[in-house]
Amino acid sequence: MTYRDLSEIFSVKERSLAGLEQSTRDLSVEQLGFKPMGGGWSMANTLEHLALVEGPLVRLITTLTDKAAAATGPNPPLHSFEVSLEPYLERSRVEKYVTRDKFAPAGNVKAADSLNVLRNVQAELLNLRPRLQSVDPTLVRFPHWIFGPLDLAQWLAFVGVHEERHLGQINAIITTAEFMLIPTTGDT
Repeated sequence: MTYRDLSEIFSVKERSLAGLEQSTRDLSVEQLGFKPMGGGWSMANTLEHLALVEGPLVRLITTLTDKAAAATGPNPPLHSFEVSLEPYLERSRVEKYVTRDKFAPAGNVKAADSLNVLRNVQAELLNLRPRLQSVDPTLVRFPHWIFGPLDLAQWLAFVGVHEERHLGQINAIITTAEFMLIPTTGDT
């Protein structure tokens, strides 16, 4: 997907968080903790990973916004731009990534707590939006550990795209035959 303004980026982020909440709503602890037979994370693990990633991401985005504000100077900001993560998404379709240790789930965090972190990140990003609209988000970059230098607009887009990727994994777990056999009662 190519983004042409911040509204499109924020729309994907809001939609992905809503999808995470909807997909995991009313699931039991057992269901949230279920790991697919072929290996991989449980839904609770996936939510924990997202919470571990997005806290530092919102701090990075805030720092990059500060730097973009300094770099934008007195010139009027760009209110539209064109940014795509498609080359990175293509790579991720064929490459298998293992997250860094600091972003790997420990497995001891409740899904509800992870979702609260994700909601807080969403609120922080929404609060940052007016400042983001006053800067040129293509002026500053910071390296992603796999994809290399991303500009501020790409980092913003990455948050929603990353959530969407993991939402797809959660939805894939929910559709497995083994998952259907798990009891639906319990606290989340």
